[in-house]
Amino acid sequence: NISSFEAHKFFDNNFFDFVYFDAIILPGVKNDLFNFSQQVKDDGYIICNDYIYYDYIAFCYYGVMQAVNEFAISMDGKYAITHYLKTIFKMLFKKF
Repeated sequence: NISSFEAHKFFDNNFFDFVYFDAIILPGVKNDLFNFSQQVKDDGYIICNDYIYYDYIAFCYYGVMQAVNEFAISMDGKYAITHYLKTIFKMLFKKF
């Protein structure tokens, strides 16, 4: 087993057609987004689960929304939010 903090180092840039993240803690989500963004192909996607601010069932805050928004802003148009799938709270980025 290896964590995502290390796993991204084993893949070349432009390796993945898409990556899917199912993390909720802000530092982990931010690290995954920034660490794996170079490994996504130029026409690829980043998909983030749980794009919500607060989980009213588990009664806890999620860091996904903040991490995704900060990532989108910092990428200067290299990624764009293309879909928000409200029914399952997934955020889809398109790489340009």
